[in-house]
Amino acid sequence: MKERRAFSVVEFLYENKIITREVMEEIAAEIEETGDDVGSVLIRKGLVNHETLNILLIEAFKNGILLLRDIYDNFSIDLDKFLLQFSKNTGTEFVDLYSQEVNYALGAKAGYQKLSKLGILPYKEDDINIYVAVKDPFDIALQEQLHRIFRNKLIKIAIANPEQIDKHLHILKSPRASRT
Repeated sequence: MKERRAFSVVEFLYENKIITREVMEEIAAEIEETGDDVGSVLIRKGLVNHETLNILLIEAFKNGILLLRDIYDNFSIDLDKFLLQFSKNTGTEFVDLYSQEVNYALGAKAGYQKLSKLGILPYKEDDINIYVAVKDPFDIALQEQLHRIFRNKLIKIAIANPEQIDKHLHILKSPRASRT
């Protein structure tokens, strides 16, 4: 139940005495009435601005309240701005795949099905490293699978906008991608 996990951000605000129970109930009623996401309601009510919402979501992630997948699915935010702020706050790398040249031959070697299932995109390599864009850099199981796929290189992980990863994976799926 995704909405429930997203609403836990509001509970987090309440438990930390940032909002009252009354405001928490108003937010719940407005979400129910409008169908809007929690972040939109918080911004509309003037409780947070976009930057503060990003910080709040990062803190919710760091405190184990939300997964990145929950944030992606349940909050109408500028993902690129959020992920840039997230990367700075968590010490991870961020890559904008729209401004980065992607070496599709790397993905073709690993296989579209495998990459699509994992939600990852290898985008460049050098003599020592292979650079991989991921949706969640803290997914330990994913990191283990990356080491199995790219055995002969050190893996440099960067978080990227999931929509950008999916778009590039779709391009990779086309027969011409492996030749470019």
